Amino acid sequence: MSEPRLPQIVPVDCAGKWLAWTADALSIAGVGDTPAEAKAAAKRAGVTETVIEWVPPADESFIGVRA
Repeated sequence: MSEPRLPQIVPVDCAGKWLAWTADALSIAGVGDTPAEAKAAAKRAGVTETVIEWVPPADESFIGVRA
């Protein structure tokens, strides 16, 4: 049995940016200031199916749930 693959670690320079992950959510395919820019960067890299995620700024932390 093979080891499970872990997602790529998000580099600190991606803080405050939008990421376009590969469809399996394991690799960053594109980065941008908007979701559209991240998707366009992924498309230029040859990745058409993506999962979009926003990365908070490096000096912010998120704990818990807002009610």
